Amino acid sequence: ERFTEEESYEWLLSFQELRSFLEPYLVKTNRLLLVGCGNSDFSADLYDAGFQNIVNIDFSETVIDRMREKNVQRTGMEWTVMDMTDMV
Repeated sequence: ERFTEEESYEWLLSFQELRSFLEPYLVKTNRLLLVGCGNSDFSADLYDAGFQNIVNIDFSETVIDRMREKNVQRTGMEWTVMDMTDMV
């Protein structure tokens, strides 16, 4: 599985590239859900920008375990193995 060796990957755009578009719509105290977080640094960058109540979901247990370990110092972030197609 690619997540066992790959450190991080932005499949679309990074938070820094989207920051000016997103920040007007985000409230730092709100809970944010990142669906299909993968091993992207997007949620870590969000957290470091002051959005610290983040739930990250992905169907890969490997990626969730690695990201939970990588971001252990970022309290308030949740990492959950979940398939987004099960959200009803």
